Amino acid sequence: MLKNQRKHSRRISGSSPKDGASPASENAALDSESRVSRVLVAVDLSDRSDRVIRQARRFVTKDSDVILLHVVCDLDSLLGPYVCEKPEKLQADLVIEGKAQLQRLTAECFSGDMRPKELVVTGVPWSEIVGTAIRHRADAIVLGGHAEDKPEHRILGSTVTRVVRHAGCPVVVVPSE
Repeated sequence: MLKNQRKHSRRISGSSPKDGASPASENAALDSESRVSRVLVAVDLSDRSDRVIRQARRFVTKDSDVILLHVVCDLDSLLGPYVCEKPEKLQADLVIEGKAQLQRLTAECFSGDMRPKELVVTGVPWSEIVGTAIRHRADAIVLGGHAEDKPEHRILGSTVTRVVRHAGCPVVVVPSE
């Protein structure tokens, strides 16, 4: 299913063409005047998360549905067969902390007339972002990019690159400052 959606994916702004995505000017479907009825805002709870939310608010109205998503990386997928005991308590603690941080971001970044639906899920970040967008029929995805160029991104691709490639809706990438 994801491969079929690739042709419908649009890159809006942010990460550079070296990430494997086409330049934003070629297929931009959203601009500062566009409004969407349902937007998925994926945050990593870093210091840049409020900036991502502010950018997402540019595309919504008070009647829009906003889904604020944080993905807790599944520790099993990171640790693999090298750990005999699954770190269930740590995984559960990360989910609890993620929910608390989303509540804090909601209180700081949204006014009383606009309240996002807060979701914390566990899994592989890019896959959960794309899957959540599909399940909630998001019109657009907004997420933050990182300035770092990590060696593993050259082999596997970053979360942003994979979301852009597999999303079935426009993706707005908010670059780091």
